[in-house]
Formats: sequence, C-alpha cells, structure tokens
Amino acid sequence: MTLKDTIYSLLLNNPETRDSDKKLQWEVLDSLGLIDFDHLFYDDFMKAPEFESVRRCRQALQRTDLLTGECLIQPTKLIKEKRVKLSKEKGFDYQQGNFNPDTMTYEI
Repeated sequence: MTLKDTIYSLLLNNPETRDSDKKLQWEVLDSLGLIDFDHLFYDDFMKAPEFESVRRCRQALQRTDLLTGECLIQPTKLIKEKRVKLSKEKGFDYQQGNFNPDTMTYEI
C-alpha cells in the first residue's frame, strides 16, 4: 500500500483525520507501525511540527474528491471555512470557482 493509499483510507474511515493534519499524521505513523508507545506520546506528538508531505497529500486527495463530486473525505464545514479564510488572509487563492453550500462543491 502506498502512502497515498494509506492516507485516503484513513481519511475515508476516520472522519476526525479530515479536520486535523496532526491527527492524520499520527494515524499514518501508527498504521505504518512506526509508533513506539514507550517513547512517543500522543500529547508530545501533537506539539511537534507537521509533516509537509502528509498535509499536501491530504490536500490533493480532498481537492480531487471535491472536484469529482464524491465528497467522501471532505473536512467539516467549520474547518473548510477556516481554511478558506486563512488562505485569503495569507494572500493565496487556492479556491477555484464559487463554493455552493447546497451541493458542497465548487462550481466554475
């Protein structure tokens, strides 16, 4: 199973990972058997810096999921609004088209 497959499976089966890259990273490490519970604790891990490749893969998978209309691995509405607001504050325009809250998709 590739990292992309692992991340997709976690996003699909663990809804809380859709809203938190840190939780997703923890689950990725756990599913790969890389967590040694004698030395790494969840609270300490949550304070560590993020893994950029996991975030980018999650972002790409959620974007594809949204554009295809499947909407199986989308974040909650609150998190989505926060991400859009943050991207606009940072001066980036990641969103294409207009978001339709009825269909939960972007329409171009």
